[in-house]
Amino acid sequence: MRVENNPMVLRGSPYADDAVDRVVNVEIPSLFEALQPLGKTISIAEAKALPEETPLSDEDRRAVLDQTILVLNKLYIHRALKHTKHAVDPVAALKSLRRRAHKLEGFDFHLEVMRIFKRLQDIHTAYTMPRPYSDMVAFLPFLLGGFRRRASGNEQDGAATRPEDLDPSEDTAVIVTGLLANFSHPTFGPGVEVLSWNGLPIHEAIRLIGREEQGSNVHAQFELGLRLMSVRWLGGSIPPDEYFVTIVYRDTVGDIYEIRFPWRVMIDQGHKGRVASVQAMWDMKRKFLQTTPQDDPSIEQRSLLEGTVRDSLYEQNAFTRINRDIIKTQIEIEGLPEGVFDVQEVRVAMSKKTAIFGLVKIEHFVCRRKDFVSGFSKILAAIPQNALVIDIRSNPGGMVNSAESVLQLLTPKKITPLPFQFLATHLVESIVNSSKTIAWIRLKGWEKKVTPAVDIGNQFSRFGTLTKWQKANDIGQRYYGSVALVTNAVTYSSGDIFAASFQDHGIGPVIGVDPTTGGGGANMWTHEECVDMAEDGRELAFLPGGAVDGPKLHYAVRRCTRVGPNQGMAIEESGIACDIFHEVTCDDLLFGDVDLLRSLAEIVHAEDAVPYSARMAVNNDWVDMSQPEVVLPLKRARVRVQIDLRLRGTKGHVEHVMSINGVPKRTTKSVRGRASVKFAVPTSAPVDIQVDSHVISPVTGHSERQIASMRRKLTFLD
Repeated sequence: MRVENNPMVLRGSPYADDAVDRVVNVEIPSLFEALQPLGKTISIAEAKALPEETPLSDEDRRAVLDQTILVLNKLYIHRALKHTKHAVDPVAALKSLRRRAHKLEGFDFHLEVMRIFKRLQDIHTAYTMPRPYSDMVAFLPFLLGGFRRRASGNEQDGAATRPEDLDPSEDTAVIVTGLLANFSHPTFGPGVEVLSWNGLPIHEAIRLIGREEQGSNVHAQFELGLRLMSVRWLGGSIPPDEYFVTIVYRDTVGDIYEIRFPWRVMIDQGHKGRVASVQAMWDMKRKFLQTTPQDDPSIEQRSLLEGTVRDSLYEQNAFTRINRDIIKTQIEIEGLPEGVFDVQEVRVAMSKKTAIFGLVKIEHFVCRRKDFVSGFSKILAAIPQNALVIDIRSNPGGMVNSAESVLQLLTPKKITPLPFQFLATHLVESIVNSSKTIAWIRLKGWEKKVTPAVDIGNQFSRFGTLTKWQKANDIGQRYYGSVALVTNAVTYSSGDIFAASFQDHGIGPVIGVDPTTGGGGANMWTHEECVDMAEDGRELAFLPGGAVDGPKLHYAVRRCTRVGPNQGMAIEESGIACDIFHEVTCDDLLFGDVDLLRSLAEIVHAEDAVPYSARMAVNNDWVDMSQPEVVLPLKRARVRVQIDLRLRGTKGHVEHVMSINGVPKRTTKSVRGRASVKFAVPTSAPVDIQVDSHVISPVTGHSERQIASMRRKLTFLD
């Protein structure tokens, strides 16, 4: 039925043959066919009615609440901030729930606890449902995306609106971006605009979902709400209240229709019909719950799991269109950590030339530092050397030291790791002073920062870092082209930290498809980790229900602040404001970021990059410089070393300072963009060679800026 005036007023469904309005379940033949490969699915009502796999007694439920109250009081780093910002008191709410916990059973009890935690607006701090609920994903057969219909640079009171001050829902069109694999409909498909959701304007429906989830700022809340409209992991998201949704939409030719879809729930029980790609999601969940003692995970698990479902279950970018001005080529590199990087070469035809740059998507930082740095180094050697774009959109975090350790590869500057601090309580003090091996490995040195603060009654400990300064600067610069970073409102946790350090060290512009990142400025621990590190007999105890089947708890224990020009600024809530705001277009959503890629091509090729190369010869033989350490056979007591440098397109006077084992030895000047330095070194011990290149002021004779740094270690073996 077409409605000429008011799209919110409908008198019937235009597809009586495809949709039955009599009952909750809507019979759309192609939808039911699309569900068959997923094996058995159940309704929302059936999912909520399932019992816990390990039922909790009244005493068990009180024990769960006692532990949540304890950690929020004595370990949770943001409690005062959240109380002030959001006017919430989770401890009082949990104590109230404890008095009536005996009246709640199964799903209802766990949902009440989850809702209390979500009011903190902190994805790092959450309560996870026990099994079978944590093995369930509720979904609708489509995905949504949003874009602004017009540019945001409107003048208000004589000043342009800052991107971070924009209302994310203002003048935003919400469209379908993907459908469940094998599902089709005559008018409902990619590109149709959703107007209302169960009788609510679509923007208000998104706001309601976003507010009850854990987005730290309005942009994160809107983006989370948009994503959770059709995919929700029941282990960590509030389940839908409705059994089905009724949608009013405008198709691609302007006609307005109404359609109804049932929520379905997929359970991880190894159904033979489930596609292997969806099964991989559950394997990822288990992987991220198992960390080694030296790891410091700060990952937002829910977004990663739901994102995996979106990528696996739905066919996105369903429209195909030839973009002759954009060519993306996959770059295959051996030895990269599985599932962490996606590497492409992008060619964009511009008005006068073709822009070429490397595009590296970092899916997450859940990877050991050594493997992550090694893999990123291989990528830098394989991509175009003139320009690089790093994409951390929707990156949910991971290992902080992995994120911070690769920044040195992109800049001649020394990297300052972000400072963290604990809450200064006796419980934190007991953990950092624990005699257990796992605590000693992860927290060595923190007792000197926590105990003095507790002694004098400070609220927080002294600052410390999760990445040692030496580890953040042990390799040096490896890439010399221009570099840019792309973020969005669900770039979170270690993704926030990576973006903050990237911006604070001036590595390149931060381009945001949302005005800010997610605002997750903390280090997260699971409750099991805390209990494992605490001394036996302390207040902390494992939650009832078992490590596999029972509920889970994780929380922010260390907050971080920024460095450099933003020193002392918190990341929590605020996130990282972008330097350049790219407003997502309809073509971006439907055709693979085509407008974003064009903007990136213009940005990275406008940057003042220095095409730089260096090569080294030892006793007149050129050596392989692909690794930080050059290993050579020991043949004599001393060797002659020659380093040739080339800088193309550099304006001004350039000098190169050569240092051996950290001691400056000599300076040489570039002549027509080239320079060469020769020297001899002993072979009795490893030699650390570094050449720093500076643009020199013609007025003062001092360095105006450092433009490159080359560092290698020479090791001689018998």
